[in-house]
Amino acid sequence: MKQKYCAILFSAACILACGTSCVYIDEELGSNFIPMEQRYTTYIDEFAIDGIAMLPVEKLSGYSSSRVTIGAIRTETGEVSRRSSAFSLIPASEYDFGEGGEVVKFHFAIAKDTLSYINESQKRILQDVNIYALDKSLDEGDGYISTEIDPSGLEQIADGAIYDGGDSLSFDFRKEWAERLLHEKLQTLEESAYDSVGAFTEKVFPGIYMAVDEPVSAGGRINMFTITTGADLEYYTLSGGYATMTVHGVKYEGRDELVDTTFMFLYGAQDFSITQAATDYYSGETLTPQYALNMSSSTLDDLATEQPSDEIIVDGGGGLKPVIYAKGLRDGFMEILAKNSIDPGSVIINKATIVLPFSESTSYESMECYPAILSPTCKVYGEDSDGNEIVSYAGITDTSVSSENQGNINRSTFEYSPDISYHMQQILDLEDYSEDAEVKKEYEQKDIWLLTLAVEEEQEEQEGTSEYYQNLQYSMYYNSLYNNYYGYGYGGYGYGYGGYYGGYGYNNYYDYYALAAYYSAMSSQSSQSNSTTILDRDRYYKAVLRGPEADAGEQTGTGTQDGSKTELEKRRVPYLRVTYSVRQK
Repeated sequence: MKQKYCAILFSAACILACGTSCVYIDEELGSNFIPMEQRYTTYIDEFAIDGIAMLPVEKLSGYSSSRVTIGAIRTETGEVSRRSSAFSLIPASEYDFGEGGEVVKFHFAIAKDTLSYINESQKRILQDVNIYALDKSLDEGDGYISTEIDPSGLEQIADGAIYDGGDSLSFDFRKEWAERLLHEKLQTLEESAYDSVGAFTEKVFPGIYMAVDEPVSAGGRINMFTITTGADLEYYTLSGGYATMTVHGVKYEGRDELVDTTFMFLYGAQDFSITQAATDYYSGETLTPQYALNMSSSTLDDLATEQPSDEIIVDGGGGLKPVIYAKGLRDGFMEILAKNSIDPGSVIINKATIVLPFSESTSYESMECYPAILSPTCKVYGEDSDGNEIVSYAGITDTSVSSENQGNINRSTFEYSPDISYHMQQILDLEDYSEDAEVKKEYEQKDIWLLTLAVEEEQEEQEGTSEYYQNLQYSMYYNSLYNNYYGYGYGGYGYGYGGYYGGYGYNNYYDYYALAAYYSAMSSQSSQSNSTTILDRDRYYKAVLRGPEADAGEQTGTGTQDGSKTELEKRRVPYLRVTYSVRQK
């Protein structure tokens, strides 16, 4: 019996030994069959970025199809960031304004979009909003965010316009100005003024300019309003975002009696209509596009320099942004290749990452004013129909690759680290730098401008589901009027008086059941939230990054074990980390 158990134990030991024994895997098996010209050696290198500037954004368009932005913020150290806006007032139809009459009211209303401020205490402060009549059309300007309009030579056309951060900005234009606009401009306009929006702003009224008073002490707020007129194209109802001129006693040809009427005006509309018919771009009826020219200025612009030392400031709007020169990136990488005796023509860049650290002592309160994304872009040059040069900014991070870092802030490692892999390959392929005008232009087009982006949440309602639950609400409401235990009251007219004397808590059981189902479904299915990443020219930002000559006192770094940190990670200065492959010979 003992021999039998010994045999079993011996067999089990053998099986266990075989199961845990090492199996050698030759990972180079078959490598001899790969042709030499298809073999690559991979390298990882990094170098400090010295060619970095701190400049206001050049030739960035200030036109917005969604927002009117006004406001001002003063920091504790005295810097001031301003926002102002200009846009046209366009009749919502090709009105006949008649003759004579008295302007009873010319009212302006625009809905709040969002607010931007340094701290919560400034959210509901009162701000004086100054409204001026433009003396020339916006088409005569360059349309850049850096555009400056001097209000000292403009007529102020509204009194007591005050905004408290609430749901809308609302005020009345001065009556005497509204009278002049009606009698001297609108009632005398020629038919050709309706040929185009441009003709109207040129011949009749250019538009309005809005700005707020600067705060005298630290604080302030930047306000963003929705420029588009809210309209339901199914039921043809309006929900705000337009101006109305109410006129009494207007005389029209062919009518004996005087008419009381109201004219509607749209903000920055591109046609004399709330909606536009189907076009080559839109298959059905859509809202008419509307635009405002939003402008920004900042006292920080005086700190602009092509060779920042210890700090790199990122400002909002068209203010200071980091600019990394293509020449500096190419020179730094070529130096590494030369040390390793590598032919630049044989290099394939697998990944290139710009690392922009900021101080590890930055408070979370301060980081609230840091942009969510610092996106690497380059300037793209073109020409308009008149042959004038136009400039736009194109993102250079591959958004189709989920692993590519778009430049998101990392609050754990205190850095931005956008990827520029394909763009770095293009920089490497440039010919050697020279003073030749065409060569300099090519390098300039590859310079990297880091612009501020924001991630915004949009609530999208499922239309069919929304209608169903709206009808369910009506059903429950009328049930409470007529089906209550004592449900008489004043319910016959359905104005909310039903059940005042009746009911006393004896509501129909099915009302409670329907209400429970309503809340359950509404919370889960009736709407969905979508996030969109946009170029943010509106909000207040101030981020302070470490410059090329930042004090070496902050040498610990974060995010990796001390033993694995490179020298540049410890120094926490801007640098480029590049992974590349070289064909073997």
